[in-house]
Amino acid sequence: MPAFVLVSLPWTVIAGGLAVALGSMGVHHARRGIGRLWVTVGGTALGVVGFAGTAALLWAVGG
Repeated sequence: MPAFVLVSLPWTVIAGGLAVALGSMGVHHARRGIGRLWVTVGGTALGVVGFAGTAALLWAVGG
């Protein structure tokens, strides 16, 4: 189990950051009338939670 955590933890940080960046661009386009705003806001919020949670875990461990 610890090997899986060591492999997947860096990917969660990258995925969370990417979700925030792409979600922000989705919000930008949704406000211009292309796409659904609630979907992009939800995705961006989930990305922020994922990125912040993993970053806080790494910070608490001392990494």
